[in-house]
Amino acid sequence: MGLILGGVALLAAAFRSSETDEEAISRQLKSLAEAVGIREGEGLLYRRARLSEALSDILTDSARVNAPELGRAQQGRGAITMLATRAGTLYQAGQVELGDIEIHVGDSRDSAQAQAVASVAASAHPELLGREKRQVVFELVRQHGDWRVESVDVALPDNSFE
Repeated sequence: MGLILGGVALLAAAFRSSETDEEAISRQLKSLAEAVGIREGEGLLYRRARLSEALSDILTDSARVNAPELGRAQQGRGAITMLATRAGTLYQAGQVELGDIEIHVGDSRDSAQAQAVASVAASAHPELLGREKRQVVFELVRQHGDWRVESVDVALPDNSFE
């Protein structure tokens, strides 16, 4: 059994080492978008546990999120996890997809900036579905060989909920 687990870990490390920085960053950003999605019927305790586990692999401890509706930036992975958990009380289901991702890795290769268009679809009731698109800027840093999101800045919607 230990031999199998060691082989799986070795394969995962080999896969990650063959990724370019841009591919690794894109993977992290897509993991973030998937993590904050709201799964229909997901209980709050389960959502918080799921988010806590997922975001620990994606965000730095001191990550910051700034969006117009927050009033002020939220700082720290714990605060961001709670914020994302509370979204589950406002909506029954929600999905975030990132498109038009542009990634710029710093010369030192230990920091990066990414810009993307986030397409958000959320429903508060089964028959009511709202959609919007927003520009998002991400700042990332390399920690212990892995890319982590340090900040997320979300712009006002390009189009309001329909």
